[in-house]
Amino acid sequence: VVAVVYLDGDPFAAMPVFDDRTYSVGWTEIGGIKFANADPIVGAGDLVLWLSMQSGEEIDIGRTRAVQQKLNRAELSGYWDNPSSVWDWITGTLSPILPISFVHGSEGIYPIFLDFDMKKSLASISADKFDCVRMSKIEYIKHDIINEQSLRYGYGIGYGTNNQTLWRKAILTTEIPSDSYKFSRRNQYNYLSSRRYGKKSAEDLETVVVYKTETASLILDWRSRFYGFDYRSVKYSVDKSFGWLEVGDVVTITDSKVSLSSHPAIIRSIIWLESELTFELILLEDVERVH
Repeated sequence: VVAVVYLDGDPFAAMPVFDDRTYSVGWTEIGGIKFANADPIVGAGDLVLWLSMQSGEEIDIGRTRAVQQKLNRAELSGYWDNPSSVWDWITGTLSPILPISFVHGSEGIYPIFLDFDMKKSLASISADKFDCVRMSKIEYIKHDIINEQSLRYGYGIGYGTNNQTLWRKAILTTEIPSDSYKFSRRNQYNYLSSRRYGKKSAEDLETVVVYKTETASLILDWRSRFYGFDYRSVKYSVDKSFGWLEVGDVVTITDSKVSLSSHPAIIRSIIWLESELTFELILLEDVERVH
């Protein structure tokens, strides 16, 4: 025994301790990440905000708070047992499971929420109505397609004769496994992707900060939209009246010359020029239009 752990003032040392045994600590509800003199951090958005503030970098607090509630749909918990820089921990632990990307703005670093909810378009842009002019060809952005994936989460101690460690496993697939520790389901994105590309599996993703099945399911939904399809990109010169839009916003684009009709897109980048803007758009897969 190298340490005595206290919980609400009561030492665990009250239990018998033997040198030839291995001891573990587990949480049945929430874990150890906590604001100073405050409630434990549960929401992923709260955690991203807190970590950013600990980084020592200049942070755009306003824009970080703007995505906070969206990310708080995912409930996380955990602890640190090794020294790590803030950004290394975010990149290694949070980036694989959260739909965010960090960028540098005039007020500091802030996260972009890659919102694939295509029902929440903020603006409609139309080349047919002379809102914009296409400046590039439509090009495919190639990446590894994944439409069958699983997430190992909820790491804990089992209750068998050997007290083995166990993971729960959430699976997004078209098949239903029989393993009692797996939670299997499918959504329209991975189903359509499998019809188009065939089954494309990936190695299990593993996370030590997810403990709820609802959060594991949400993460797989986010990932299925991002990894299920090849994406197309295109650039438009846009009127300055659309200057209030930001990177990461969802818009619709209409351009009959390339068969786009209110097609959902995410703004990937914005370049400001003297009299106009250039938007690089990522054209999203609109599964509700595909039969």
